[in-house]
Amino acid sequence: DVWLIDERISMSAEDNAFFLFKYLRTTYPSLPVFYVIAKDSPHRKYVLSIGNVIDQFSFKHAYLLHCARVLLSTDSFRSLAYPYELVRRWRRPTHNVFLQHGVAGNKTMTYSKRNYPYFSQIIVTNDIENTFFNEVYGFDADQVTTTGIARLDNLPIRQNIMPNRMILVAPTWRKWLKGANKIHASRYFSAWNHLITSTELATLLEKYDATLMFRPHFNMLDFIDEFETDSSRVVICRDLNQPLHELIIESDLLITDYSSVMYDFFYQEKPVLAYMFDRREWVDQPPGPPHIDYDNDLPLDILSNQKEVIESLDLHMRNNFQMQEKYKARINPFFTNRDNNNCERIYQSVVHAIENLD
Repeated sequence: DVWLIDERISMSAEDNAFFLFKYLRTTYPSLPVFYVIAKDSPHRKYVLSIGNVIDQFSFKHAYLLHCARVLLSTDSFRSLAYPYELVRRWRRPTHNVFLQHGVAGNKTMTYSKRNYPYFSQIIVTNDIENTFFNEVYGFDADQVTTTGIARLDNLPIRQNIMPNRMILVAPTWRKWLKGANKIHASRYFSAWNHLITSTELATLLEKYDATLMFRPHFNMLDFIDEFETDSSRVVICRDLNQPLHELIIESDLLITDYSSVMYDFFYQEKPVLAYMFDRREWVDQPPGPPHIDYDNDLPLDILSNQKEVIESLDLHMRNNFQMQEKYKARINPFFTNRDNNNCERIYQSVVHAIENLD
């Protein structure tokens, strides 16, 4: 029976779907698993060499969907399940595996069983996630599987002894920012623009012979030309062609806000600075507050203004980009497994689930 997999509405190949697909094609080459991706995706080249790549919305996509037993996606399946999303009475029952984009918990999401009744199985990384998908979002206990997300298998478990002296800045998005005028006038745009263009930051990068990569959320790409810097040590990623996982491995420190990419750095025991300049708005946004205690649970520095960010960054660079010991003690609860074997656990859990359906 066919397995179909995609991520970000069949537009990318850099996240959990990509790494799971790569693992399945290598480890179980006889498994009929196919990656669905759009013809104009900038990441298409990364999956073509693996084989079993299907054009999104093609006749073969529709045909294989008709034959499919398992669907796996980091999103809502709305492009993967084409054309059954258009004519739902034709839908064939499938086992739908929600792979997620990262480790959840930094905010309440809309992933309730009422909103997503077609999720058959949900992949999580730790018992914290398992509990709130069950108790808050209303999924049955046997629908939530604690395997760990696939992309973590690509990461080293420990930080490199010799740092690359590279810093990644990767903020997440704000759902309440809609419309060009509102975004341009927002604290969100102002805070990140002022940080990466500040003379204090440029001086610090020169002092420690470091490079900073600013990778905006994809919703900011229409405004990327607004970000200007005179420092040759600040690189503004003006497209998303370079997969994020490469930057995650190469970078020694992350500056973010609430993005789940912070967990990829926790996994490697790399330091994280959380620039939470709008924390009250974030916590109060619908559908609700985060599921974890930022101050007491997260292994990172929480900073509220640019001066604090610069001071914290200076300290970490002076200490050769090492995570503080007090934060290393907070890592384990977020990873039930840190053995780079998540893909195999996901595969076995899906096989077990569909065998029980037979």
